[in-house]
Amino acid sequence: VFCTLFINGCGKKEIPEKYAQLLADKSGAVVRLCFYGSPEELDPLKAAELEHDTMFCNMVYASPLRKTGSGTYEPYLLEKYETSLDGEKLVFSGKWRQGLKWHDGQNFEPSEFEYSINQMKSPEKNSPYSEAAKKIVSIKNDSDSIEIVFPDNSIKYLDMLCAGLLPGHILSKERIASGTVEEAYKSFIAKPVGLGPYKVIDNDNNKYMLLEPDNNFFDGKGSKRPKIAIVCSYELQQTLSDFRENLYDWMSAPSMIAEQLQNLGVENIVYVQHPNPAVLTWVFNSKSEKLKDVRVRKALNLLMDRSCAKNTFGSGATELFDNLIPVDEASKDLNKRLEEGKKLLEEAGVIDKNNDGIREYNGSDFKISILVNSDSMSRRMIAEKMAEHLKTVGVFAEIVVADWNDFVNGKLKKGEFDTALLSYHISNDCSMKSLFATKKAEDSESLNFTGISDNELDRNLAILDMAVTNENKAEAYKKVNEKLSELCPCAFLLRPSNLALIHGSPVQTVKSATTLWNDVFN
Repeated sequence: VFCTLFINGCGKKEIPEKYAQLLADKSGAVVRLCFYGSPEELDPLKAAELEHDTMFCNMVYASPLRKTGSGTYEPYLLEKYETSLDGEKLVFSGKWRQGLKWHDGQNFEPSEFEYSINQMKSPEKNSPYSEAAKKIVSIKNDSDSIEIVFPDNSIKYLDMLCAGLLPGHILSKERIASGTVEEAYKSFIAKPVGLGPYKVIDNDNNKYMLLEPDNNFFDGKGSKRPKIAIVCSYELQQTLSDFRENLYDWMSAPSMIAEQLQNLGVENIVYVQHPNPAVLTWVFNSKSEKLKDVRVRKALNLLMDRSCAKNTFGSGATELFDNLIPVDEASKDLNKRLEEGKKLLEEAGVIDKNNDGIREYNGSDFKISILVNSDSMSRRMIAEKMAEHLKTVGVFAEIVVADWNDFVNGKLKKGEFDTALLSYHISNDCSMKSLFATKKAEDSESLNFTGISDNELDRNLAILDMAVTNENKAEAYKKVNEKLSELCPCAFLLRPSNLALIHGSPVQTVKSATTLWNDVFN
């Protein structure tokens, strides 16, 4: 059915006349994008669940700093910046660009930076930058320069400065001429106003969007940029058919259909794969009685067939094994890994003594739980495949499904699980301190659900997390991965790839370090 619809097309849906005309423009004056799915969060201070959210926000909003594809930081709304240490404190100082204007023509006021910081702190915003914003020691800010003092030397504060700013002159309680803050925000989010290179001209319920270059943007290149027409659709077959008919210049697509498309042999399509920062991870609770022995954790890592997960994500996903560093082909050999895994289980005393197909440990059947959150059907499917595979090597796995609140605040934080499937966000700066550093009782930001604690691991994780350091981060990353292999707090399964389609010849699949439309400078 999929193949037939893609080749022959299917029933057309009505496109608003304005957008039909934009999609018919093949002159290059309009870049025509199609999102498979729809942006769900157009507020840059909130968590972006979808790639589309990030893409939209990066085009419309701007921030003091911007993070490059290599994980470094560059000045953006700031003309320049520097970081230094005052004892343990991180001191950030920068110079604002002059003449910055919002899309509505209003001059940017440095106090609007502080408005955005206060919004990050707000419980109602539920911002991923909340904890970092709350820890700010002091801010000195005027029309020319800014100095921020943070309590410790961490790149999480630089990440916070890469969040797009909100227009305080529109949204702050003191500046609203009539109505409530809630009404002002609702009106704003339907047609956002930012400091970025593109301004929103039209937004039809997040289904159709028209962006135009903002001639007030500080780099002065607005006249050289095309308009951008965005169509959002969940009708995959129709979208693919429209793309094939050249209604779009670029479209996103689920990575799992890449092989199907390539097998169709459709001409003049280039498949662009770029890595997703979310790493599918099988987390082990080292405090669980069954998993205290590192040999058991290592055995589970060796025994797990990565195809249980990869077949759900498609050919674009990159399989991971003992750590995040790519391994040679010999290390991927499943039969060899199975034999090594079985041997480790037997050394740890996990043996099928009565030949009933289930291994025993300390006189009882060796059974483990795989915890998944109820709102992720894909993880549940993967967990079911994992359980089927483990059964073939004598390990019984029970799938435990919990709603998100109980999943995180109940079972994960309280350690009431054996293993769990999670997506760990591991970005290109390789910082993993919150995931694996020793958890302290007062640390509300820790995501170390494994119970692992190791001084050498902590030291190298700290180096990766430093904003200012003379240490060799590449060497620290290598040592972190060596320690993760040694302690085996989890099994990294795979890193999915996002997929985009563009027109081109010859038909090929290319890999890109980042999304084609992640920001105007790409």
